[in-house]
Amino acid sequence: MPSDQVSNALAPTATGASLAAWDPAASLTTPIAPPFASKIKIIEGIRIAGTTHVNNIEAIAAGLEPGTELRLVHDIDNQFDRWAVKVLTKSETRIGFLPADVNEIPARLLDGGKRVFAQVVAVEHKGSWCKIEIEVYLDD
Repeated sequence: MPSDQVSNALAPTATGASLAAWDPAASLTTPIAPPFASKIKIIEGIRIAGTTHVNNIEAIAAGLEPGTELRLVHDIDNQFDRWAVKVLTKSETRIGFLPADVNEIPARLLDGGKRVFAQVVAVEHKGSWCKIEIEVYLDD
C-alpha cells in the first residue's frame, strides 16, 4: 500500500478520532487519546462520610448540584484507614471521605494510576448534618 493511502486511512473521521495522520518520522511520545474510553460506575448511591467534621460544609454543599464531578485521592497517610479516599471539590476543598466499607477498590485503582472520580447525585440538609449522595466512576 502506498504511503499516501496509509496516511489517508488513519486521518480523522467525523466521529472525532484523535489521530491527525500517521507519520512514521514523528516522535513515538506523541499522546494519543484512548479510542474507546468509557465511564464505568463502580459504586452506586453512597453518602460521603465525615461531612460533619468539615468547616463551612453548608456553604460548600450549596455549590454542589447533581452531576457535579468530585475528585478522589487515596489518603495514604491516614492513620485510621489504610484505604481512606478523600473526596475533594474542583477547588481542592476536602468535603469528606468515601465510606470505609467501599473504599478499598477505588483506593487500589487510584494507586494503579486509574482515573477514578465521583459525581454528586443529591444533597440533603438534615439539621446541622449535610448528606451528600454520590456515585463513583472509573474512567477507563
